[in-house]
Amino acid sequence: MPEIDFAETVRPLIGLPIGHAWKGYGSAIFLELGKLRPTGHNDHPTGEFCIGIEWDWRLEFGSTVEFGSSNTGAEINKRISSIEGAAVESLETFGRVPELLIGLSTGHRIRTTVMTTGDPEWSIRIGEDKWVYVTDGKVGRSGEGIANTTPEELAEFELAKKTATRWSVPVLEPKNGNCSQCVFYVRLDGQGSLFDFGVCIEANGPFDGKVVNVHSGCPEFQSCDVAAK
Repeated sequence: MPEIDFAETVRPLIGLPIGHAWKGYGSAIFLELGKLRPTGHNDHPTGEFCIGIEWDWRLEFGSTVEFGSSNTGAEINKRISSIEGAAVESLETFGRVPELLIGLSTGHRIRTTVMTTGDPEWSIRIGEDKWVYVTDGKVGRSGEGIANTTPEELAEFELAKKTATRWSVPVLEPKNGNCSQCVFYVRLDGQGSLFDFGVCIEANGPFDGKVVNVHSGCPEFQSCDVAAK
């Protein structure tokens, strides 16, 4: 895949507002730019251009990370819409492994930081069917981007969603805090909706050895902040 002049290729995106920001499967996010059309992927409207990031990203403001791909699915869903309406002020790649840095008119920055084997999982749709992305450490352009989730990945995400529904959100009153902020909470590794779950390791707690949700809680809650002091 031949390399491209990145700055010149993405120039049409500069100044465009984020018309719609949405969470896809797992921690993937999509930023639909410019004028929206009602017939989009997964019932989401489609913009004139689209920036997609599948794995490992964070939203920064000043010296703070507001949220990122390691937050729970529920948190990403809730907070991603906060950047809608912001205009793209800058769009650049950085590093020997080409990561993406997006500067917004609100002062926020979206930064990709791949943490798995392979190339960074970001892509930019230019026009109807051309995508800019990284292959073998080079930024180039082709006819498809990260939006084409494989059948195997779809099956994994659907299984995770059904499992999360079955597990629900166990709570025992008095609930003294959310499990995600408890020193006895150990997060699960997995796909999609399983990011919102973990295991309790409080020997004297009612959920010891059981699956709990980040919003679960019980009388044995002990804050991570208190335990760290």
